[in-house]
This record gives sequence, C-alpha cells and structure tokens, in this order.
Amino acid sequence: MSMSIFSIKYKYIGFCSIIFFVFLLWTTIAHSQLIGHDEPIIISNPETPGPQEDISLHVDFFGSDLNRANIKWYKNGTLLDQGVGLRDITVQTGILGSQTTIRVDLTTGEGDLLSKTLVLRPTSLEIVWEADTYIPPFYKGKALPTSGSIVKLVAIPEFITSAGVKIPKKDLFYKWQAGGGNIFLEGGEKPQGKGKYFAFATAPLLSNAINISLEVSSQNRSLVKEYSTSIRTENPEALFYKEDPLLGTRYEKALPKNFLSNDGELTVRVEPFYLSTSAAFGGEYKWELNGKSATPHENNPRVITLVRGQDIKGKAELKIDIINIGSIKQRIQDLLIISF
Repeated sequence: MSMSIFSIKYKYIGFCSIIFFVFLLWTTIAHSQLIGHDEPIIISNPETPGPQEDISLHVDFFGSDLNRANIKWYKNGTLLDQGVGLRDITVQTGILGSQTTIRVDLTTGEGDLLSKTLVLRPTSLEIVWEADTYIPPFYKGKALPTSGSIVKLVAIPEFITSAGVKIPKKDLFYKWQAGGGNIFLEGGEKPQGKGKYFAFATAPLLSNAINISLEVSSQNRSLVKEYSTSIRTENPEALFYKEDPLLGTRYEKALPKNFLSNDGELTVRVEPFYLSTSAAFGGEYKWELNGKSATPHENNPRVITLVRGQDIKGKAELKIDIINIGSIKQRIQDLLIISF
C-alpha cells in the first residue's frame, strides 16, 4: 500500500515539475519579446547610402507612442534637432571612407529614457554593361541588347575603410540577381561569391528590359552597398547602304526603304543592327528579288549586286531575311523598293 502511495506522489511531483518548467519557459520567451520591443530602431532610406548623399532617417518604437515622446537627434555627437514627435530627419553622409554616427535619444510619454545609434559608412557602386550584339564599323552609338542576346555586366565598387584604405574589388563579395532574365558567371557558376565582380545576363524573350540588382559587401559586412538598374532591350533592325566602287560602303547615309536609282549596276549592303554577334557573322542570309531567290556575293552574304538591263524602267523589290540559327526570336525581315 505504501509503495502505491509513493508511486502516486512521485507521478504528481513529476507532473508539477513539468508544469513549472513550461511556465518558466513561457515567461522567459515573453520576457525576451518584451526586451526586443524595448529598443528603438532607426530606418535609413536608402539603406546603403553613397558619399555626400542626403538620406532620410525614421525612428520606430513599439513600446510607446512616439508622437508623444521628446526626441533628440545627434550627428557625430552634435545635436541636430529636437522636438515632440520628431520621428523623421534628413542628414547627409560624408565622403568615401568616412563614418557618420547618428544617435537618437527618446523620452517617452511614460518617462522612459531610450537611445539608439546608427553608424553610416558610405560606399559607391556602379554597373557598366556591354551587349554582345552587332553594330557596323564607324557607328558612333552603343551596341544594344535584343531578346536572347548576352549582356556582360561589370561592377565598379568604391569601398574605402575608415582607415582610408581602398578594398580591392577582388576582395569584396558579390551577389547578382536578374529579374526577367537569366544571370550567370563563366563556367555556369552561381552569380555570387568573392571577387565575382563581373557576370553575364541573357536578355529575356518576353520582356523589353533586363532588371539587374547587385549587393556588394566587405568580408565582415561593415561596408555594404546595393545597386539596381534596368537595361532596355531593342528589336534588331536591318539598314541598307550603297556600296561605291571607289569610296566603299557609304555608311554616312542609309538608303531609304523606297528610292530612285539611275545606276545600271547597284551594289547594296545590309547591316543587321543589334543582332547577336554570332548571328551577324554566322547566321543565314536569304535574299529575294521580285519574289525569287537572289545570290549575294560569294565572300560576303550581306552584300548583293543588282544589274539593270539597258533602257529597262520600273520597280524592283529586294527582300532580306536574316535568321539567327541559334535563336528563332532573333530574326530580321526587311524590304527595299528600288525604282529605275
């Protein structure tokens, strides 16, 4: 009988211990949550500012109504402004390599004294890009990306420590992302990691832009910078130029789509603007004259010569169809109407 009573008491004590442990765990979690709310937070916009840039700062606190609080803002120890409910302020960062310390002191309506500090370390980051598309010689413009083409991206970071030492770009950490397209490194690696300051992106087929974002950080993340850009894609376009026997290609002026020619022999060159470079040199060029297949120059499929019979007048329709064998999306069809 005594053993039975002992067993019951033992189970009862064990059950009470479990209840006490659960209660202690719950109070610990609740206390830690309250502690998290006892600290203000400073929100910076932008989050990763550049040098000598105006930024907006906003203070939040979930434990009291800050609209009733007396708030003081300090920059590097100097009072900037103060007032009741002064939750927002604008400050300017210093030069590259500088450090700006922001402190906000709060006296809540309940009389609690709180403080929060934010350290701003400005950095600089840009992205330059180069499309692997074709433009003719002496063209003053930039090669532009088209659907399916490859774009090379190069990051240009300026990260200077508080000691005035510039961090080499090969020692920084990079995280590339692309919206509306694929982004990759050489060899198919993931677009992130140390020293990955250049990457490649494939222009999307169903969008008119490549949206690129990049985060660069130092090894200990004391310096972080984010950058985003949108690169518009264009449609490839065929332009026709007259070939002169003495002056060569007359690149200074493209032929209009409909023009008059008095030449007995006319040589025309087509230039596939913004077509992928591989397609411009290795794609398929199909010429038609008045609906029939026409033969271009043997050593250059972009050039064709038309010979007009004596005293023949009328119109000729010269059609070009350029196909990128590797991408059905990249195709150019155009028509040139020549009156004699």
